[in-house]
Amino acid sequence: MTLRFTPRARDDLREIVDYIAKENPAGADKVRQAISDACALIAARPYLISEFATQEPRNCAAAS
Repeated sequence: MTLRFTPRARDDLREIVDYIAKENPAGADKVRQAISDACALIAARPYLISEFATQEPRNCAAAS
């Protein structure tokens, strides 16, 4: 699956990372990488969320 961002989404992500970078450049890099990793996972396994959709939120493990 190919994941594409709209121009507006790209701009929003850039603004988010730039905003964080003003106070915490290393944190901004981590946020950028986390978003990139999440997008790569979605592209690789687009139906993964369906495995968790019926579970209670507290039962779903979050990757760090």
